[in-house]
Amino acid sequence: MSVTRKAAWLSALSILGALAAMPTQAEAQPFARRFRFHLDVGAGTMFPPVQRQILGFDRANVMGSLRVSLEFSSFAAIQVGAGTGFFFSGNDPLTSMPRDPGRLTTVGGGLRFMPTIWRALGISVDANANAGLMPSGTGNGSLTRFAFDVGLGVTYEITNFFILGPTARYHHVLQEGTGRPRSDAQFWTAGLDIIFRIPKSEPVRTVDEQRVVDRGSGISNDNADQDNDGVLDTLDQCPDQPANGNADRRRLGCPAFDSDRDTVPDNVDQCPQVPQGSSPHPTRSGCPDGDNDRDGVGNSRDQCVEEFQGFYANRDAPGCPMPDRDRDLVPDANDACPAVAGSPSTNPDRAGCAGPVRLEQEAIRTTEPIQFEPDSATLNARSERVISALAEAIAAVTAIRRVVVVVPERLPGDRDGGETVAEARARDIVRRLTQEGIDASRLGARSEPVAPPERGRRAPAPQIYLSITSVESPRVR
Repeated sequence: MSVTRKAAWLSALSILGALAAMPTQAEAQPFARRFRFHLDVGAGTMFPPVQRQILGFDRANVMGSLRVSLEFSSFAAIQVGAGTGFFFSGNDPLTSMPRDPGRLTTVGGGLRFMPTIWRALGISVDANANAGLMPSGTGNGSLTRFAFDVGLGVTYEITNFFILGPTARYHHVLQEGTGRPRSDAQFWTAGLDIIFRIPKSEPVRTVDEQRVVDRGSGISNDNADQDNDGVLDTLDQCPDQPANGNADRRRLGCPAFDSDRDTVPDNVDQCPQVPQGSSPHPTRSGCPDGDNDRDGVGNSRDQCVEEFQGFYANRDAPGCPMPDRDRDLVPDANDACPAVAGSPSTNPDRAGCAGPVRLEQEAIRTTEPIQFEPDSATLNARSERVISALAEAIAAVTAIRRVVVVVPERLPGDRDGGETVAEARARDIVRRLTQEGIDASRLGARSEPVAPPERGRRAPAPQIYLSITSVESPRVR
């Protein structure tokens, strides 16, 4: 089969491959948007001087090139296409004999890999097989040779239909075995690759691709608002963070800073470094309301600023204690046994009546000790009743937001004790309280060193107690 016929078959197969790769009508992306028109212009030179003889001039050292191709992309970065190229060399500058410039024409096709590597920047790698047509050098027509070329370039997508970038290309023209004993012609060119999408239209993008466009990376979209905060991305200084109703006046489209993380933005927070807490100040935005007596009622509302209200709300005088004859912090109005100090209870008939638990301003203490087996975290069975009473008291006094179980590092009966054993005991009490229905978010645990007795005095027996660490404003019932 002649080289000319091979070239014809090669071009036909390239075009058929492009047509076979076309999507069906059922696909969402129109096939016309996948065609690209490539225009490659450049200049270069032959390699060794003997190879310049293929074009008829031993000393011609300047070559121009023009290559045109139409390519079809069935996948995101792979294209198949066919094209033609024209190459010419200058006259021999060292002789006075006029000669026609050497020239080479190629027809063929191949594949191109053209991925985007960062934003709108990409690379282009292609390989083509061609039929090379050139003058015979004897005036008897043209010689046909098999040729191939490979190219490498960098691309930049200027608009959604126009791509531009530098490229370098290596060309190789094979000699026929029956011809003169010449080596294959090898030359290179460097130039510019200009690419047009056909037709000019906005390509269909995936969600991720559109997100890149909306951020202004590569291609701009003037109507994009990625975070849906009403500020277009072209103006939004925080396109990924919605400003909504918490906008920073100094940074368009950005949420305001909240240094103390109390949900009050710094631009309106009068105490930006101090959280407002559970009792915010009524007139100073973002500031906590003072609570001198630590009863959960802010000073601005507390009618008894220095007197602890207790854990039950006073409807008539906020922040003031209600009548409590037995001083067990269960007010007479809720106390079933108002003359006898007792324990809080969820049962109204037992609230304030004698029990193993006593309520204080800073702690919940037991009248009966919680006991463990010596030097172990095994709870004594006789202490189960006390644990149940503690759980009932915590459930009854809803104003107590958090308590911490405090276990001394040495209890009566221990020989060694220690911090590790104390922490294990505290965790076990927390586990039992959660089994009794107390929310784990209201509980904590820690160990406590046992202080040595004062000289000449006997130290009291260390006991387990619950430290009240957080109180919310009591609710009016």
